[in-house]
Parts: sequence; structure tokens; C-alpha cells
Amino acid sequence: MSRLKEKSNINHASAKILIEKHYYASSVHCSYYSVFQLLKYLVSHFNGFSYDGIAQKIQNSGKGSHVYIIDEILELVKGNRSEYRFVRYRIKDLKHFRVQSDYEDIDIDFKKGSDSFRIATELRDYFKEKV
Repeated sequence: MSRLKEKSNINHASAKILIEKHYYASSVHCSYYSVFQLLKYLVSHFNGFSYDGIAQKIQNSGKGSHVYIIDEILELVKGNRSEYRFVRYRIKDLKHFRVQSDYEDIDIDFKKGSDSFRIATELRDYFKEKV
């Protein structure tokens, strides 16, 4: 198994534990990265890129790594409009929660923590069917 995919699995499991311990902001962070790491693995898997190759493509694109990876994933699912919308909006929501959790001076409560975990689980389940 890819180390990145393994990290994704660990972050997903960690998010659940953190919610149970009432560490909601940290759980949001782990939920987001469980998806981002899986997406990066999928870009490598589906496009046949090495991780070094992905890093070079990111650098050449002028985009941030998260934007590049998300754009690549959306490109892979764009052929099916409902799946594209499902993926796009869930990633957007999850990323928004992560930015709030990591950078904003606001309370991250059970609802945001559990919503982030639910969205991460939905996305992970969706992509597991594709691999």
C-alpha cells in the first residue's frame, strides 16, 4: 500500500478519535487531510505520475498543491455531471471547514467536526469504489 494512502487512512481514523475526545478543530484538520492525501494518491494512480512528477507538475502549473490536486481530481470525474457536482461541493465544504479550523479565530464545535468527518467519509467511500 502507498504510504500516502496509509497516512490518509490513519488521518481518517484519527479524526473519529479526536471527535470522541472533543478535539473538534483537530478532527476537522485530520478529516480534510484524509481526503487530500487520498486524492493525491489517486492522481498518481490514475494518471501514472510519480509523487516527484506531481510535485514538478504543481510547480510548473503555478497553482498551490491543494488547488492542483483538486483540479486534477475534478478533471477525472467531469464526464459525469452529478458525480462532478458531488465531488466538487463536498471538497469545497471540507476545505472551507479546514480553513476555518486551522486559521480562523472561531469555535469549531461538534457539528463542524462531525460534518467534516461525514463529508470525508462520503468522499473516501466514493473514491474507494473507483479504485
